[in-house]
Order: sequence, then structure tokens, then C-alpha cells
Amino acid sequence: MNYVSTAESWPGARIPEFVRNLMATAVAVISRDGILIDANRGFFSLVPETMTAADMLDVRDLFVNPRFDRLAIRSTAQPGGPIYDGILNVGSIDDAVISLRGIVYAQPDSVLLVAEHEVAQLDLLRARLLRLNDELATEQRRLAAALREIKRQRARADEAVRDRNAIRARVQPEAV
Repeated sequence: MNYVSTAESWPGARIPEFVRNLMATAVAVISRDGILIDANRGFFSLVPETMTAADMLDVRDLFVNPRFDRLAIRSTAQPGGPIYDGILNVGSIDDAVISLRGIVYAQPDSVLLVAEHEVAQLDLLRARLLRLNDELATEQRRLAAALREIKRQRARADEAVRDRNAIRARVQPEAV
């Protein structure tokens, strides 16, 4: 299947089966008034857990920037042509917003969203996670060393108390 740079050949209101189970790519057909018509697993993974099934009927609020209403009013001279190409911030301001790199295509009564997770952002997050894991491992080693030192000091303190008690036990009978 060879798709051109427009959504002209897109089969209307349904997404193709070969993208339905993809997770790294979000694909959705949304009516111009914000009603979700069809979407793949990648799109549904963007939906906040607090969103109910009834909320899924209207997905306009998922689009943080650009707002869905601003996308829906755009048109193009070429049928099925792109009306937006760039970064999409999707999610809930109250929970989490995810940046996607995507294109929104115009259809007569709907729009087609094709987006992927922003790879550069994922690389930055991955590098940060690796750095945090290294810091965590270092702190765990320091904690283990501190715990060993505490155990050693406690053993020395217990030994000192035993020695003191032994000395007192020897000295007290003579004092009486």
C-alpha cells in the first residue's frame, strides 16, 4: 500500500486495520464537531484515565495546543490535504499532556489525525531516566554503606556497654 502525502485515498470514516493495534502512532478520525469516529490503540493510550467512555464521544478537550476547534475550522484547497503539520499537545491539563509530532488532514466532514510520539522528547526523557537510575544506584550504595557503618557502630556500642557493665559488676561488690 503506497499512501501519498495527502489523505485523499483514505477510506472515509474508518482507519485501516494495519494501524489499529499500533501504540507508537496515534491515528484517529474525528468529526469536525469533535466526535471521535474511529481511533487506534495509540490514540486511546493518550486518553487520561479519568476520562469516561461517555467523555470519549467528544474529544475536543484532549487537544491542548493547538485547540481542536482551531483545527476543525481549517480547510485546504486540495481535498484530503494537510491542515496542520507540527507538534500537537494532547491530554489533560489536570493530569498529563503528551507532545506528538503529527499531521491533521482535512476530510469533508471530519479530520484525520496521524501522529507519533515526539522522538526527540522521548530521547531526552530516556537520557534523564538513565541519569536518575545512576543517581539512585549511587544513593543506594551510599545508604548500604551507611547502614553497614551503623551496624558496626551499634555492635561497638553494645560491646562498650557490656564492658562497662562488667566493670561495674566487679567494682560494686567491693564498694559495699
